[in-house]
Amino acid sequence: MNNTGQKSSPELALMISEVRSLVARDDYEKAVQIATQLWHDLSTNADVVDVNKVDALCRDLAENNRLFSRMERLCVIAVEYLTSRMAFRRAELWALRRVEICRAKELHRQSLATKRAMERALTDLAAVFAARCRWNRIIDCLDMYLRTQISHKDAHGIAFAMREHGATRLRANRIIDATTYLLRSLAQYEAFIKASNATGSVEESSRLGKARCRVLLARCHQAQGRHRAARAQLRAAIGEVDDDDLADDLQRLYLHALVDSSLPVSNYFPLAEFGVNRWPPTSADCHGVPREEPNEEEVI
Repeated sequence: MNNTGQKSSPELALMISEVRSLVARDDYEKAVQIATQLWHDLSTNADVVDVNKVDALCRDLAENNRLFSRMERLCVIAVEYLTSRMAFRRAELWALRRVEICRAKELHRQSLATKRAMERALTDLAAVFAARCRWNRIIDCLDMYLRTQISHKDAHGIAFAMREHGATRLRANRIIDATTYLLRSLAQYEAFIKASNATGSVEESSRLGKARCRVLLARCHQAQGRHRAARAQLRAAIGEVDDDDLADDLQRLYLHALVDSSLPVSNYFPLAEFGVNRWPPTSADCHGVPREEPNEEEVI
């Protein structure tokens, strides 16, 4: 092992050999544990050959039906490593595998735990897609996210998924489609809040979600030159929040809407919460640019 803690190529070869030996002996838990550690031990400047060896080993493990369901954590670590090297195409493959694992567990036995795992997997996959502005793939993730909420009869989750459908289309400059989804989301939030009011159990997150939906609708209206409708949505959003900081930010947006054709960025009311890029874009900022399959070269 070198001074940085990274394993040398011979040490790496020994660990890979050990993993294959463990699989041959049906010691699946230990095999996956060591394979996951291999991703941990790679540095961001590791030799491409070593990275390829670890990736090939783990792809072989993923083809083993007895190992596949045990590999969720490995997928998470692999995605973290590959995105750190801006190798987004490979990261997408491991994020997809994670979704497949979570989906299989969800189909086998639905529970709150499997639902949460599926939500996290889809959110992280969408984030990787966002790094290359792959709007259609983010929408595919949202379709699965929405189906998950429907299968669990989660009304709040359905409203959120519809809102983020609209937000993603807004980011891709599909304004009419975005407006349609945001209006559906707004109706879902209103129905959910009305039902919750009847039981006295309205959560602040629901009102905030509704306010965020209204801000996104205001952005859609502004983009279409419907400035009066945009201001109406912002006024309604102000009435949805009790927090002074949130209300102050909404008032700031409203004042901009009086004089500007577009609304400024807001920390409290982001353009999206699902499919948000966590890494520098692979080319120029692609916000609002409907690119699907960029041709950037992978680092690996």
